[in-house]
Amino acid sequence: MLDTDSRTAWQLFHLNWFAILGMGALLALGLASTGLSLEPVAFGATVAIATALLAVAYGHRMVKGKLANPKLVFSLGTIGQVILTCAIAGPLSYVAGKLNWPLEDQALLAIDRALGLDPEPIARYVNDHPWLAICLAHAYGLIKFPLLGIPVVLALTARYVRLQLFMLAMSLALAVTITISAVVPAIGTYYGLNLPAAHLPEIDTAVYAGQLRDILALRDGSLQQLRLFSLSGIVSFPSFHAASAVLYMWALWPVRWLGGIAAALSLSMIAATPVIGAHYIIDVAAGVALAAASIWAAKVYLGWSRVAHVSALLASPAGLASLAQEHCQAWPKRKEPRQERGSRKSLVRPALLEAGRDRGELGVQRGAEVVDDGDDRQRDAGSDQAVFNGGGAGFILQETRNEVLHRVLQMSTRGYN
Repeated sequence: MLDTDSRTAWQLFHLNWFAILGMGALLALGLASTGLSLEPVAFGATVAIATALLAVAYGHRMVKGKLANPKLVFSLGTIGQVILTCAIAGPLSYVAGKLNWPLEDQALLAIDRALGLDPEPIARYVNDHPWLAICLAHAYGLIKFPLLGIPVVLALTARYVRLQLFMLAMSLALAVTITISAVVPAIGTYYGLNLPAAHLPEIDTAVYAGQLRDILALRDGSLQQLRLFSLSGIVSFPSFHAASAVLYMWALWPVRWLGGIAAALSLSMIAATPVIGAHYIIDVAAGVALAAASIWAAKVYLGWSRVAHVSALLASPAGLASLAQEHCQAWPKRKEPRQERGSRKSLVRPALLEAGRDRGELGVQRGAEVVDDGDDRQRDAGSDQAVFNGGGAGFILQETRNEVLHRVLQMSTRGYN
């Protein structure tokens, strides 16, 4: 884990613990204040699995140090964080629902109708096309698999920073979703429409039935113990299904052989959300917007943290030399063009490749010159030559600082859009 991306991802990995621990603390307080309890076996087993994965990741990192395999560390470590996040967020949404704020189904339904998107005709159309209902039912269930697949795919393709940005954005989206759902609770479209599930026999309404059962039981006090593997998704506004689909698309889009497939499956999951998940259209729109905002916030934090890191290094000549070395290592490696016999291009070496390497070497050379000139000033402080060298070092320091800072600012967003 010597390269810059691995070090940045490792810092983001630890930052993600703040969101996880924050939600965990809120869950503990919520359980104590609402009288709800967690069934210990399922929750304990889930936490134990996550802990074991994290122990392997941290253990490998501690034993191997800088030679640790980042693919192993980030895949297992992030899967452990995902499992913990889901184990906490599910019960936390029930704690939020226990606040018993007035149901907002009619308000959300009125917004849909004002937009010209009445959910009843949509549901009846799907019910009249059984093949479509089956496809949407399968698409809605896709939310589970990417949660464990994305850490593996992004780690194996060495997209460590993007993986940690995904985790950070997902935690932000979850926290905001649960917070909003506490003050804008709703059961779902079929409840708002007063439309019995029996009137839609071709649609799988099991998800809606679970929402209806648990929300009403929470509100009348008959549900006291939360069984982790039996919990339903009781959050309506905003839709975390829609938010998850956007997060999955963004995370996997750069993976050439998988990005297009992930986008198609994620879009199908969004299409299934109003019918199978009984979400209002405004729920879906809010979920998409929340995911986009979470990704933006994660990327802004990454840019800010890199600027702060660079500014700290630029405060000293030694730090500048280190930054110049990082800059050289992070410069994209370019492959030589394949030379073909008899080809005119094989006789001429592209000047751009030479310029790229020369620029990286210049960064290291300038950093070294800054350190050497700093030593010269200390040895020859009283001579005219030392004054001349000091002025040259100051010029080089300023020029290199500007060039390196400009390059790092570009790197802070390159590859994560």
